Amino acid sequence: DDHHYFGHKLRHTEDRNLPPIVAGSAVFFSRATVKGAAAIFREFKYEEQNMSVRKCMDAHTSSEETLTALCLKQHLGIDAAHAL
Repeated sequence: DDHHYFGHKLRHTEDRNLPPIVAGSAVFFSRATVKGAAAIFREFKYEEQNMSVRKCMDAHTSSEETLTALCLKQHLGIDAAHAL
């Protein structure tokens, strides 16, 4: 039950405060990571005006990969791993 988040790893921005993401059709999570992410996402509060992916919270954005990577890093200490 180790945490794993892997696939095609991208450094999608020059902002080094944002973690790298796994993008594309091959994104993989271990069971422990899915359980951990579900616990994080369950605690989200609805933020009608949030358009940012600078912190782990509910956001109206098309950058769900960035938001997921940020939440996994902040709450579980997981970085994206390149595996493809």
